[in-house]
Amino acid sequence: MKNLFFISLLVLLAGCSDKYDSLVQSAPPPVLSFGSDTLCIREKDPTNVNGTGKGVLTIYCSPAGHQFNLSFSDTSGKLHFVYRGVALADSKPFLVADNANRLYCYADAPGLYAVDFTLTDQLGKTCTRTLIVQCSAGIKPTAALSWEQIGLDGGNWQYYFNASGSSQPFGAIMSYHYMIDGDKITVNHPMMKYFFHTPGMHAVSFYVIDDLSLSSDTLNYSILTK
Repeated sequence: MKNLFFISLLVLLAGCSDKYDSLVQSAPPPVLSFGSDTLCIREKDPTNVNGTGKGVLTIYCSPAGHQFNLSFSDTSGKLHFVYRGVALADSKPFLVADNANRLYCYADAPGLYAVDFTLTDQLGKTCTRTLIVQCSAGIKPTAALSWEQIGLDGGNWQYYFNASGSSQPFGAIMSYHYMIDGDKITVNHPMMKYFFHTPGMHAVSFYVIDDLSLSSDTLNYSILTK
C-alpha cells in the first residue's frame, strides 16, 4: 500500500514538473530596450556635475511590473555606470523592478565603446542588447558676445551685453567673465547691463567657463561711445 502511495506521489510530481517545464518553455523572454541605442557623453565627468543629463541612459524592461536582474559587460574597462547613486560592477547583476530605469554613464577616455546589457527574468530567460557609447574629449566651451546701446542717461551710456550665444555642447556654461577698461566683472547669467561713464573707445574682453572648469578662448573688442 505504501509503495502504491509513493508511486502515485512520484507520478504526480513528475506531472507537475512537466507542467512547470512546459510553462517555462512557453513563457516569452523579457524585452530590453534603450532610450537611445547610442549614448553621447564627454570624458571625465563622473558626477554629471551640472545635471545636464548628457550621460543618462534610460533602460526599458518589459513586461512592466516584473522584477529583473540586469548586468553589463564592458571589455574596455573604461566605462562606468551608476544606478541610484551606486557604482555598478562589470558582469555583476543588480536588481531592477521598474519598467524604466535610469543609469548614469561616464568614461575615462574619449572613444567609441560597445557594451552589452543582459536582462534576466525570474524564470531565468534572458535578453541581451548592445549599447554604443560615444565619448568625446573634454572640449572647451565657445564664447560669443554681442551688445546693444539702450540709452543715454545723464551722460552715462547704458549697454546690454548678450552672451547667450556661448555654448558647451557636452555640458553647461557656468560663468561669464568680462574685463571692461581694466575692471573685472563675473556674472552667472548670459545677460549683463553695464554703464560707460565717459565717451570714447573702451576695451572689452570676454570669456566663459563651463561646468568642468574649462575656459573658452578670450574675445577682444573695442566699443566706441559718443
